[in-house]
Amino acid sequence: MERRTLIVLLGGIAALMVAMGIGRFAFTPILPMMIDHHLFSAAGAGYLASELFGVFDWCVCPDVGPG
Repeated sequence: MERRTLIVLLGGIAALMVAMGIGRFAFTPILPMMIDHHLFSAAGAGYLASELFGVFDWCVCPDVGPG
């Protein structure tokens, strides 16, 4: 693999990790407000939270997953 390709790849991975990390930790404090404004039901918010956390964990450690 060329050096430039590797740099772009690693930069993309780092950007995704930062974005998912910010999203993960910014989502938690605003979740009650989103439920109060009827943007999500409690069950829908739980499904969304579990998907966000699962995707972030899979991005950080892809070898660990279902099955």
